[in-house]
Amino acid sequence: EEIHCCYEVLYGKMSSRRHKRWQGDGLLYCRKHSVILLTEDGEEVARTSGYSLKQLRELKAGSQLKVSNYEVEVQNERNPQKL
Repeated sequence: EEIHCCYEVLYGKMSSRRHKRWQGDGLLYCRKHSVILLTEDGEEVARTSGYSLKQLRELKAGSQLKVSNYEVEVQNERNPQKL
């Protein structure tokens, strides 16, 4: 399936803490009906569906979303490339 957009992100396990503890930097690849969270090394961390492509294209620096049991904060957009 085609990659529609890609973001550099911080990610970490879901938590109710006010100040999040991020596990690391990663990449969020947005497909038409799903998103995939990868480490900087290309290892898959999590994937989920339920977001519209319109919602995903409107993400900007500071935007947060949930991917499986991870919280993700967008840092900036990148040019999409093949997985």
